[in-house]
Amino acid sequence: NIFNSCCFQQCELCSGAGDSVNWAANTNFNGMSQSCTDVYWMLISESVEATSSMCSAVSQIQNDCCYKMPSNQCNLCRDDNGVTYNTRWIKEVTVNGITKTCGDFNTLLSTQESD
Repeated sequence: NIFNSCCFQQCELCSGAGDSVNWAANTNFNGMSQSCTDVYWMLISESVEATSSMCSAVSQIQNDCCYKMPSNQCNLCRDDNGVTYNTRWIKEVTVNGITKTCGDFNTLLSTQESD
């Protein structure tokens, strides 16, 4: 039986029921400021196990990197009639003096409940 040699339980950045990664958020992890996206991919690429001390440390940043999925998710490119359009992910726009890509704004909005 090679199950124990080949299989493991992956450490999840956002392990709560209904939780999702806030891809646009930043946190302080391992003494460094980094994006939650980078922490997520580090967990995957290094095959960090759920029972490891590294995974225990990750649980300390869940408030920074995780959010409860809204039941009716806001979408940047959905019009008032409910029609969804494609997003220009890498186009930069400025809103209230803050410049980000349309993809970044879409990610931020996706963490919010739609009206």
